[in-house]
Order: sequence, then structure tokens, then C-alpha cells
Amino acid sequence: MGDVSVKALDNVTFSIEEGEIVCIMGKSGSGKSTLLRQMGLLDRPTHGVLKIDDRPVTRMGEGERADLRLNYLGYVFQEYALLGELTALENVYLPV
Repeated sequence: MGDVSVKALDNVTFSIEEGEIVCIMGKSGSGKSTLLRQMGLLDRPTHGVLKIDDRPVTRMGEGERADLRLNYLGYVFQEYALLGELTALENVYLPV
């Protein structure tokens, strides 16, 4: 943001266990989307470490990150894009 330093996520530490379902809630502008983009391996943090199964994913190449997204993560995008001419079921089948 120009000369303004923005700390979207500062000193965030938590873990999610296998099979656990987590809900991230907060006020607008509190960093929810930034956190989800980091957790979904879509963005890289400028500082700190993100680990999955004790593996530091922040140092992985894009191919390894894509593999982790495919095999370890379930993610529902906030900015979803459905095709209006398809039914809900057809929209779900489309990526498959």
C-alpha cells in the first residue's frame, strides 16, 4: 500500500488436526481471506513458516505445493465462480 506497512497476519500460530473442521470468522478486514490464501498455499508469507505435517511448505516449489493442495487440503473458495447456465450438480461435476 505504497509507503504504508500493512501486517495482515501478525504472530499467528495454530494447528488443525486431521479430520478437524475449522471455521474462520472475524470482522471485515481482519485478515480472514489472507489467512485462507496462505493456508490454501495460494500465497506465500513474506515472513514466518507455514507447515503441513511438519513440512515447511513455504520453501516448496509450485509443483510440490500443487501436490499438497490436491492430496491434503479441502478448500471452498470465497470468490467462487459458478456457471449460470449449468445446474448446481453440473457446476460441481465440471472440475472433475
